[in-house]
Amino acid sequence: LAAPAPPGPPRGASASGRHVRSPLGVSAMCMGYQDAANGDGAQQGGARVQLVITPIGPWVPLRGLQAYHTSVLVDGVEYSFGGTGISIAKGARSHDAFPRSPAETRVVDMGLAQRPTQDLVRKLRPYFRRNSYDLLRKNCNSFSDCALFYLLNARLQRRYRFMERLGRSAEKSVGFVRRLSGGNYRPNPAADDFLLKQVRRALSPADAATSTSRSQ
Repeated sequence: LAAPAPPGPPRGASASGRHVRSPLGVSAMCMGYQDAANGDGAQQGGARVQLVITPIGPWVPLRGLQAYHTSVLVDGVEYSFGGTGISIAKGARSHDAFPRSPAETRVVDMGLAQRPTQDLVRKLRPYFRRNSYDLLRKNCNSFSDCALFYLLNARLQRRYRFMERLGRSAEKSVGFVRRLSGGNYRPNPAADDFLLKQVRRALSPADAATSTSRSQ
Protein backbone atom coordinates (compact mmCIF):
# COMPACT_ATOMS: atom_id res chain seq x y z
CA LEU A 1 0.00 0.00 0.00
CA ALA A 2 1.20 3.49 -0.75
CA ALA A 3 0.58 6.28 1.72
CA PRO A 4 -1.60 9.07 0.25
CA ALA A 5 0.04 12.42 -0.29
CA PRO A 6 -0.87 14.79 2.56
CA PRO A 7 -3.79 16.92 1.30
CA GLY A 8 -4.90 20.36 2.36
CA PRO A 9 -7.48 20.93 5.09
CA PRO A 10 -10.44 18.59 4.63
CA ARG A 11 -13.69 20.00 3.31
CA GLY A 12 -16.27 19.84 6.07
CA ALA A 13 -14.18 17.46 8.15
CA SER A 14 -15.48 19.06 11.33
CA ALA A 15 -18.41 21.39 11.76
CA SER A 16 -16.60 23.29 14.50
CA GLY A 17 -13.07 22.99 13.11
CA ARG A 18 -11.96 21.43 16.39
CA HIS A 19 -8.98 19.08 16.54
CA VAL A 20 -9.26 16.77 19.55
CA ARG A 21 -6.48 14.28 20.19
CA SER A 22 -7.59 11.09 21.85
CA PRO A 23 -5.84 10.38 25.17
CA LEU A 24 -6.11 6.69 24.31
CA GLY A 25 -4.29 7.06 20.98
CA VAL A 26 -4.89 4.39 18.35
CA SER A 27 -6.57 2.05 20.83
CA ALA A 28 -9.56 4.42 20.62
CA MET A 29 -9.98 3.56 16.92
CA CYS A 30 -13.54 3.97 15.68
CA MET A 31 -15.04 4.14 19.18
CA GLY A 32 -17.72 6.43 17.80
CA TYR A 33 -19.69 9.48 18.82
CA GLN A 34 -23.33 9.60 19.91
CA ASP A 35 -24.06 13.29 19.17
CA ALA A 36 -27.10 13.07 16.92
CA ALA A 37 -27.55 15.57 14.12
CA ASN A 38 -31.00 16.45 12.82
CA GLY A 39 -32.68 13.51 14.55
CA ASP A 40 -31.46 10.37 12.80
CA GLY A 41 -29.68 12.32 10.06
CA ALA A 42 -32.09 11.00 7.48
CA GLN A 43 -32.05 12.66 4.07
CA GLN A 44 -34.04 12.08 0.92
CA GLY A 45 -32.75 10.04 -2.00
CA GLY A 46 -30.21 11.78 -4.22
CA ALA A 47 -28.22 13.15 -1.28
CA ARG A 48 -24.52 13.90 -1.74
CA VAL A 49 -22.36 11.03 -0.45
CA GLN A 50 -18.74 11.53 0.63
CA LEU A 51 -16.12 9.23 2.08
CA VAL A 52 -13.90 10.62 4.86
CA ILE A 53 -10.48 8.98 5.33
CA THR A 54 -7.81 9.49 7.99
CA PRO A 55 -4.61 7.41 8.27
CA ILE A 56 -4.03 6.13 11.79
CA GLY A 57 -1.22 4.42 13.62
CA PRO A 58 2.26 3.83 12.25
CA TRP A 59 3.24 3.69 8.61
CA VAL A 60 5.54 0.71 8.07
CA PRO A 61 7.52 1.42 4.84
CA LEU A 62 9.26 -1.95 4.59
CA ARG A 63 5.96 -3.83 4.67
CA GLY A 64 3.80 -1.16 3.07
CA LEU A 65 1.29 -1.19 5.91
CA GLN A 66 -1.09 1.62 6.80
CA ALA A 67 -4.38 1.50 8.69
CA TYR A 68 -7.22 3.98 8.19
CA HIS A 69 -10.31 5.29 9.92
CA THR A 70 -13.20 5.94 7.54
CA SER A 71 -16.74 7.23 7.78
CA VAL A 72 -19.49 8.29 5.37
CA LEU A 73 -21.04 11.75 5.02
CA VAL A 74 -24.56 12.14 3.62
CA ASP A 75 -25.27 15.81 2.91
CA GLY A 76 -22.78 16.72 5.63
CA VAL A 77 -24.12 14.30 8.25
CA GLU A 78 -21.61 11.68 9.34
CA TYR A 79 -22.38 8.00 9.80
CA SER A 80 -19.67 5.95 11.50
CA PHE A 81 -19.27 2.74 13.48
CA GLY A 82 -17.41 1.97 16.70
CA GLY A 83 -17.77 0.40 20.11
CA THR A 84 -21.06 2.21 20.74
CA GLY A 85 -22.58 1.04 17.46
CA ILE A 86 -23.64 3.35 14.63
CA SER A 87 -23.03 7.01 15.44
CA ILE A 88 -24.38 10.14 13.76
CA ALA A 89 -22.88 13.64 13.90
CA LYS A 90 -22.71 16.93 12.04
CA GLY A 91 -19.46 16.90 10.10
CA ALA A 92 -16.75 14.24 10.32
CA ARG A 93 -16.41 14.37 14.10
CA SER A 94 -15.22 10.79 14.55
CA HIS A 95 -11.93 11.76 12.87
CA ASP A 96 -11.15 14.45 15.46
CA ALA A 97 -9.87 11.79 17.87
CA PHE A 98 -6.88 10.88 15.73
CA PRO A 99 -3.55 12.76 15.82
CA ARG A 100 -3.15 12.73 12.02
CA SER A 101 -6.43 14.60 11.59
CA PRO A 102 -7.11 17.14 10.16
CA ALA A 103 -3.79 17.53 8.33
CA GLU A 104 -4.00 14.14 6.58
CA THR A 105 -7.77 13.71 6.46
CA ARG A 106 -9.27 13.42 2.98
CA VAL A 107 -12.90 13.95 1.94
CA VAL A 108 -13.77 12.20 -1.34
CA ASP A 109 -16.94 12.85 -3.31
CA MET A 110 -18.56 9.50 -4.11
CA GLY A 111 -21.67 10.68 -5.99
CA LEU A 112 -25.39 11.00 -5.29
CA ALA A 113 -27.24 8.35 -3.32
CA GLN A 114 -29.14 5.94 -5.52
CA ARG A 115 -31.45 4.78 -2.73
CA PRO A 116 -33.45 6.62 -0.05
CA THR A 117 -30.97 7.48 2.69
CA GLN A 118 -33.56 7.67 5.47
CA ASP A 119 -33.37 3.86 5.60
CA LEU A 120 -29.57 3.69 5.96
CA VAL A 121 -29.38 3.25 9.73
CA ARG A 122 -32.38 0.93 9.85
CA LYS A 123 -30.87 -1.31 7.19
CA LEU A 124 -27.39 -1.45 8.69
CA ARG A 125 -28.12 -1.48 12.42
CA PRO A 126 -28.89 -5.25 12.60
CA TYR A 127 -25.31 -5.92 11.45
CA PHE A 128 -23.53 -3.14 13.37
CA ARG A 129 -24.89 -3.23 16.90
CA ARG A 130 -23.46 -1.75 20.06
CA ASN A 131 -20.48 -3.69 21.54
CA SER A 132 -19.97 -5.75 18.36
CA TYR A 133 -16.94 -3.78 17.12
CA ASP A 134 -13.73 -5.72 16.44
CA LEU A 135 -10.50 -3.98 15.40
CA LEU A 136 -9.68 -6.57 12.74
CA ARG A 137 -12.90 -8.27 11.72
CA LYS A 138 -15.70 -5.71 12.09
CA ASN A 139 -14.54 -2.12 12.24
CA CYS A 140 -15.29 1.37 10.92
CA ASN A 141 -14.15 0.35 7.43
CA SER A 142 -16.51 -2.62 7.39
CA PHE A 143 -19.33 -0.19 8.08
CA SER A 144 -18.20 2.33 5.47
CA ASP A 145 -17.96 -0.47 2.90
CA CYS A 146 -21.54 -1.57 3.61
CA ALA A 147 -22.86 2.00 3.73
CA LEU A 148 -21.34 2.79 0.32
CA PHE A 149 -22.72 -0.44 -1.07
CA TYR A 150 -26.22 0.38 0.17
CA LEU A 151 -26.19 4.01 -0.96
CA LEU A 152 -24.26 3.75 -4.23
CA ASN A 153 -23.81 0.05 -5.01
CA ALA A 154 -20.07 0.79 -4.63
CA ARG A 155 -17.28 -0.65 -2.52
CA LEU A 156 -14.72 0.90 -0.22
CA GLN A 157 -11.37 0.76 -2.01
CA ARG A 158 -9.24 -2.22 -1.07
CA ARG A 159 -6.40 -0.10 0.29
CA TYR A 160 -8.68 1.21 3.05
CA ARG A 161 -9.76 -2.30 4.03
CA PHE A 162 -6.27 -3.18 5.19
CA MET A 163 -7.31 -4.15 8.73
CA GLU A 164 -9.82 -6.71 7.49
CA ARG A 165 -7.20 -8.28 5.23
CA LEU A 166 -4.80 -8.31 8.15
CA GLY A 167 -7.43 -10.05 10.24
CA ARG A 168 -7.53 -12.94 7.78
CA SER A 169 -3.82 -13.54 8.41
CA ALA A 170 -3.60 -12.18 11.96
CA GLU A 171 -1.41 -14.99 13.14
CA LYS A 172 1.29 -13.64 10.81
CA SER A 173 0.86 -10.05 11.95
CA VAL A 174 0.50 -10.23 15.73
CA GLY A 175 3.36 -7.78 16.28
CA PHE A 176 1.86 -5.11 14.05
CA VAL A 177 -1.61 -5.51 15.57
CA ARG A 178 -0.22 -5.14 19.08
CA ARG A 179 1.70 -2.05 18.03
CA LEU A 180 -1.36 -0.51 16.41
CA SER A 181 -3.69 -1.18 19.33
CA GLY A 182 -1.20 -0.46 22.11
CA GLY A 183 -1.24 -4.14 23.05
CA ASN A 184 -4.97 -4.02 23.86
CA TYR A 185 -6.46 -6.01 20.98
CA ARG A 186 -8.67 -8.94 21.96
CA PRO A 187 -11.00 -10.69 19.49
CA ASN A 188 -14.64 -9.78 20.14
CA PRO A 189 -16.90 -12.89 20.18
CA ALA A 190 -19.81 -10.67 19.11
CA ALA A 191 -18.10 -10.30 15.71
CA ASP A 192 -17.55 -14.02 15.14
CA ASP A 193 -20.50 -14.42 12.77
CA PHE A 194 -19.95 -11.22 10.80
CA LEU A 195 -19.32 -11.76 7.08
CA LEU A 196 -19.19 -8.81 4.67
CA LYS A 197 -20.37 -10.92 1.75
CA GLN A 198 -23.54 -11.90 3.57
CA VAL A 199 -24.28 -8.32 4.59
CA ARG A 200 -23.79 -7.05 1.04
CA ARG A 201 -26.06 -9.77 -0.26
CA ALA A 202 -28.76 -8.73 2.21
CA LEU A 203 -28.34 -5.07 1.21
CA SER A 204 -28.25 -5.64 -2.54
CA PRO A 205 -30.77 -3.61 -4.60
CA ALA A 206 -32.22 -6.82 -6.10
CA ASP A 207 -33.00 -8.23 -2.67
CA ALA A 208 -34.41 -4.88 -1.56
CA ALA A 209 -36.73 -4.78 -4.58
CA THR A 210 -37.89 -8.34 -3.89
CA SER A 211 -38.63 -7.53 -0.28
CA THR A 212 -40.58 -4.41 -1.29
CA SER A 213 -42.71 -6.28 -3.85
CA ARG A 214 -43.51 -9.00 -1.31
CA SER A 215 -44.64 -6.46 1.25
CA GLN A 216 -47.09 -4.79 -1.16
